[in-house]
Amino acid sequence: MFKNLVEGKIDLFMSNFPDLKNNVNFDNFAFYSNCKILNPFEIDLDEILDGDIDGGGDNGIDAMYFFIDNVCISDFEDFKKRFNPKLSKISIKLIQSKKENGFKETSLLKIDSGLRNIFDFEKDLLGNDDFKRKSELLRKICYFWHESESEFEVDFKIYYICLGDKEQLVEGHTSKENSILNFLSSEAGLKNVEIIYIGQKELYALDKTFNYNKTLNIKGKLDYDYNNVEENGDSELFDGVITIVDGSDFYEFITDDEGNIDEHIFETNVRDFQGDSNEVVENIKNTINSKKSRNFWCMNNGITILSSSVKARNKSVSLKNYNIINGCQTSHSIYNSIKMNDAKKDFDIVVKIISANDNLENPNVIDVIKATNSQIAIDKTVILSQSYFHKALEDYFKQGEDYYFYEVRNNYYRRQGKPLNKIMSPKKLFQLVRSIYFHKPSSSRTSPTKLFIDEEGKYFKKDYELFYYKFVTVLYFKISILLRSFKKNKNISKEYLSIINNGNLHIIRIFLSLLLNS
Repeated sequence: MFKNLVEGKIDLFMSNFPDLKNNVNFDNFAFYSNCKILNPFEIDLDEILDGDIDGGGDNGIDAMYFFIDNVCISDFEDFKKRFNPKLSKISIKLIQSKKENGFKETSLLKIDSGLRNIFDFEKDLLGNDDFKRKSELLRKICYFWHESESEFEVDFKIYYICLGDKEQLVEGHTSKENSILNFLSSEAGLKNVEIIYIGQKELYALDKTFNYNKTLNIKGKLDYDYNNVEENGDSELFDGVITIVDGSDFYEFITDDEGNIDEHIFETNVRDFQGDSNEVVENIKNTINSKKSRNFWCMNNGITILSSSVKARNKSVSLKNYNIINGCQTSHSIYNSIKMNDAKKDFDIVVKIISANDNLENPNVIDVIKATNSQIAIDKTVILSQSYFHKALEDYFKQGEDYYFYEVRNNYYRRQGKPLNKIMSPKKLFQLVRSIYFHKPSSSRTSPTKLFIDEEGKYFKKDYELFYYKFVTVLYFKISILLRSFKKNKNISKEYLSIINNGNLHIIRIFLSLLLNS
């Protein structure tokens, strides 16, 4: 049943990538699987393709991806600049995906062998060039992490994906899985390792799109409705409600139909969940599980939700396109406390719900996000991308036959199933504008986050025509297709391959000069 559904979804998905689909040597199943696994992360199409190391000599590992605070990393120097041992969370994804009808023990044996090769630092890496390149980066990241004495464990996940039935896994898989886990723990010092099996049913479930509309049950509320005050004509004031919510109702609000926490509602939150070992999280859980739980409402800072639309009734509030912009630690602590103990707690929580009145480009939205998170260090790229100008770009990109999706909210369009080759991120657009129009491709390639924070205002101005931003986006995607086509040539030299992989900003800038004969 699910196998046919998955195959149909892959065909539909690949119709958005005709240059890839029509390549007989391209693995559509692996590409689809990688895209779905990486959906929650900040990663673009080129980075997904760059992580694909499938082919002879891949040692059973078809793809490798590295993230620091959800941002994809393909360069060690970039990793070092971003890494903060007290704040940064590292996530490593290794993927094996085969369009086969069952899980095979030999696949795990190959992965085991490949990992032993990677983490034997005294021996040379064995495998194809892409495997060596990614494995060398893996070695450097893990060594650097060990030396830094980071407060966080590396989140290391190995995905084995096929069209088999996960329920048919046999005992042999368990023994080989344990061999991998024990090796990574004892020899590589990696304690937070998980092997995840994804069969046809699970792969089908990964393709679900998310519903951003939900109703929150409340016990009481205080309304702020400035739009109904005739003498107050300030359109930049926010409506909203301050509510008291029962802990069990809030638990239902933040979980999906399968009882898992809905991670997508924290996309605009400036900090990811810090883990159960974090002192703040531990204090929250202790209060929930103690006799003081009834005082939780006054001991906790509460939750702040930003929603494009809020409709409040006596005992419920309906939300549209909402995000929890402050309260990620509290939300996860509530989820874990109730989930682990399988019992509803006797506590209430204060929830502040802010309505942007279907006007998320309101310049004060940035002030709200910044102010509600003023107690922690803020990733300013998240804040800057919420400005009115970026929202105007988002609207403009959707116009015309050659439309694109400008993703000012991380993963917003990807979670709706929009094609990756139609999605442009603010940081990538910043790199393109800075490289192509201002002739700075070399410096734009390194430390894009820091550059975006320092120079965003120079390159995103109201007196610049929106057309130019969309034009470089079209140029980028069109040339990317040409470069991918060029890489199909098996006789291509390593030098040319390196230029294609690392110099696309230079290539696009030069192409535009040739196009304009200037």
